[in-house]
Amino acid sequence: MFISSSFLSNVPKYPAVYAMYGGTGRSQYVAYVGIAKNLRQRLEQHLIRRDSSVTTGTSASTLNPDYVTEIRWWTHSRFSDRAALEAAEIIAFNLAQLLGGRSISWTSHRIFI
Repeated sequence: MFISSSFLSNVPKYPAVYAMYGGTGRSQYVAYVGIAKNLRQRLEQHLIRRDSSVTTGTSASTLNPDYVTEIRWWTHSRFSDRAALEAAEIIAFNLAQLLGGRSISWTSHRIFI
């Protein structure tokens, strides 16, 4: 899968919690939940440059960008506070676990790959 920088041009450059999904339809699952100070840069790091710790295999979890089918993100005015951003990440991660990896249905923004 090839993703260009222009593909991410509509992604905001501000703090966000994001979830990357694999699969489609009833088989869709949450593959990764993360946070970013600058969402566009972070997604570029994962999907284009592929030099994030999760895509290079240097962290406890791994992500193969070739299997990402959708990305959803959530923003809030308090996410400029690192503690609030990290708390929201924990909530999103726990929701994904409670749902067995199924789609988190918050009001969100999304892009399909």
